[in-house]
Amino acid sequence: MLKTENRGLCRMKTVYEMRLQARNKNMKKRTREPIQIALGVDQTGATQNQGSRFRPLPVARAWRTKGAPREIHLQVLHPGTRTPFWAAQFDRLALLGVIADVELGDRCPRVLVDAVLGLPFDITSQNHLQGDLRAALRDAGQFFVRRQREGLSHRGRLAAEAYFEGLLKSLPGTQGVPTREAERLAGANSVFLSRPYQKNVQTGTFRIWVELARWLDEETSHQDVCFPHHDPSTFISPQKWRVEESWPSLLWRTLLGVKVRSPKELGGALKSLEKSRKIRFFCDSENLEFCATHPDHADALVLALGGILLPESQQQGPPGEGWITGLVKAEGAHAKLEAQSPFEHEGSNHEHSSKANQTRE
Repeated sequence: MLKTENRGLCRMKTVYEMRLQARNKNMKKRTREPIQIALGVDQTGATQNQGSRFRPLPVARAWRTKGAPREIHLQVLHPGTRTPFWAAQFDRLALLGVIADVELGDRCPRVLVDAVLGLPFDITSQNHLQGDLRAALRDAGQFFVRRQREGLSHRGRLAAEAYFEGLLKSLPGTQGVPTREAERLAGANSVFLSRPYQKNVQTGTFRIWVELARWLDEETSHQDVCFPHHDPSTFISPQKWRVEESWPSLLWRTLLGVKVRSPKELGGALKSLEKSRKIRFFCDSENLEFCATHPDHADALVLALGGILLPESQQQGPPGEGWITGLVKAEGAHAKLEAQSPFEHEGSNHEHSSKANQTRE
């Protein structure tokens, strides 16, 4: 390995840094080419400033160019800095801030978010939501506004519990904890479970729903955002923001081969994936070191990577339930990961089998 002087300190260059340096002269030209770009967003429903606002969302980005489809760039830090990507809220403007320096061409980003996007059919088919994700998002947004006007807690765990408990109470005959088909297939927690807190997806999901409701209510936004696991195929297009549900812990296991999520193993897992897929990752030491000590951003990076490697499937569960990007139905009712080499023709699927019997984190 080579030693180089950087900011007055002598340090070792990583393989990733040497690759980046070797391609610096061509990078400006490449970024002008049409790009496939994906964003990974890790959820958090936690609040700050005494509950007056939500904490920022950890975000990562991944992209590849048509001129170099085997090369995938991964970042959680603003280029040339130690400042991580954050989104103040889950909306178009905040996410555009993460990719402001990247030429998108005629494509919008694909966004994989760690949040539940759908409700069990037994719930939505019997109440006012009628199996419609957009109706559910707006319903959560209206609940948030009502709580705010009434002076009640409208952010965080208490508000999320109140909202989802209200949905259950609207159907007195419901027994047990309702689950979606995808959750049963993957052995994952339902959004109606508020405990244990460390595996709670309810609070973060409520926050994402409230902010998605605002996004949909923006002028013309209902035309530029779509949900591939819910919307009809005629409405889905690369020229729209494609928002999909996915699970970091699932992708750690099935995409990277890391059985128990471990941010410190990210660099080694990427090297192994390079060899098995015959692709190249560009992720410098600063990004890898940051991920090693910031698991939420490591999860966001894994989601962004999934946005590049996983095919844009439109698989759907029962009406209103949606699906989980990366899961496909397989014989024996086991979860299987659907994976695609980034240089294969879009639409062709190379499948990699794996059980996914783990709890969502």
